[in-house]
Amino acid sequence: MDGTLSEFPKQFSVMERLVQVCEKRGHVLVGISKDSQLHSFGHTLTDEELMARCQDRLPADAIAYARAPKAAEALKEGLLYGDIYYARLHPRARKWFRVDLGTFRDRPEEAFGQLAAYAKSLVSVGYPWPLIEAHRMAVTVRQLKPVYQEAVIKMALRMGLDVRTILDGLTQVEGRKRSAFHEYLDKVARDLR
Repeated sequence: MDGTLSEFPKQFSVMERLVQVCEKRGHVLVGISKDSQLHSFGHTLTDEELMARCQDRLPADAIAYARAPKAAEALKEGLLYGDIYYARLHPRARKWFRVDLGTFRDRPEEAFGQLAAYAKSLVSVGYPWPLIEAHRMAVTVRQLKPVYQEAVIKMALRMGLDVRTILDGLTQVEGRKRSAFHEYLDKVARDLR
């Protein structure tokens, strides 16, 4: 899944049901964030920057993952449906990604082994191919923004969301600037059309 395994507003509990279904069927469920600004490890650097600085301690041909401190998950209790990790899914990956592990939580080595198999594409080494495809589709949808927004608003109103919540969801970017990796994926998506 593109993004964190979290859900807001909590009233729908779709994510909780998704995790249960995936567990029952034996599917690996992860949420991968392209850019995370968390400081879970208590360092002045973001978690991704800290992991990148530590990667020279790894063997050159290693994929790697590290669990974030449980205190970071406790801050998101009730909204987060997984364990927070940081992973480098290919030895030549250009960056570490935050990966929320929703299933296989007791077997992370198995989950990351399966996930790494999807991160071998030379289009973007280290980022899972299905998410590159999902991003490409999202870029296509963005080109139809007015039609898409109208459909979202109609559906959200039918689901019982109030107008303020809908507008917050359509406009909220939490003051974050667009990331370099997000821009890179936009370019890749254009080139794949």
